[in-house]
Amino acid sequence: MWVEQPFGQQFFRVDKWKKIFSVAAPQQDRVQVDKIVFRAERQLAAQVKAIEEFQQHKEIGHLARYTRDELGKFVVMPKRQVVDREVHPSARDDDEGVDEVEPDLWRACQSTFRVTQAAKKASHPSVVGLAALQYVNRREPGQKNSEKPFYGRQMGKTIRKYVKYWYCDLCYVWRTYDDDLAPIYRLTTRQKRCLHASRQSVQDAVSTAEGRRQVDDACLAWWISVSDHPLGDHQDHSAMVSGIAVLGWDGASRHWRVATAYTPVISAIVTVARMLVIYQAKQTHDTAVQRFRDSGIEEEEAEEKAPSHFSLVKRWCNGL
Repeated sequence: MWVEQPFGQQFFRVDKWKKIFSVAAPQQDRVQVDKIVFRAERQLAAQVKAIEEFQQHKEIGHLARYTRDELGKFVVMPKRQVVDREVHPSARDDDEGVDEVEPDLWRACQSTFRVTQAAKKASHPSVVGLAALQYVNRREPGQKNSEKPFYGRQMGKTIRKYVKYWYCDLCYVWRTYDDDLAPIYRLTTRQKRCLHASRQSVQDAVSTAEGRRQVDDACLAWWISVSDHPLGDHQDHSAMVSGIAVLGWDGASRHWRVATAYTPVISAIVTVARMLVIYQAKQTHDTAVQRFRDSGIEEEEAEEKAPSHFSLVKRWCNGL
């Protein structure tokens, strides 16, 4: 008896063993259209309800105290100087920043960029060693991906893109710390001291290398302190976490970012944070070596006595 389009199943992949065996045809159940439509309508209604609840949840967070226009202004890049309307008639107030001029904040953002560039150069095995890069990049103990060293050789345009998110976090804290409406985040005593030092260092423009070094040191101390915030009763008490939440607002589209667009923001923040930890370890190691050298110790012995890059990175990553 001839059967058209029989059902079969292939066994073995080797050519000489390959064979197709006939199997029983599946029973064709009668399709019930009404049940399928009813099930699809219920799933659609559940999805719509979940989206509405999620939208409400986003609006009642710790950022609900601010309007959408205020959220957009918090993270806008500051102006260095007033735009001359006669020279630039097409310039608008919202092209480069908020309405008022903020030269101090602009210098702080420039210092953040210089510190990040220096941290990028330090994130190399020839500078701090492979062990430090592996430890700062570890995920979970025992996992294979924990053995992969941190890659700090991103292209210049990638770093500039990453640093923009740190600009936004800095602008948010800078503009809300002294606001009449008390912010939800709470700075620790160390963070307050570092923020005050950073603000003092950028009050006046500096043109010397030594002056820029002092500004950058204060900037690095601020970022390390705000990244090392102990997790307390609420995650929003951290200025870094609160600032990252603000980055979820897209001022251009005036909507909250979707998850696929927000995940790269978190990745950029974490990448730069690892660079800063490595750079801080290098700065601490070099300072200790120089202190031993000033006391009359030879360079080789000073290198042995100074804390290693790996020990510093391990201590800071573990919060010790």
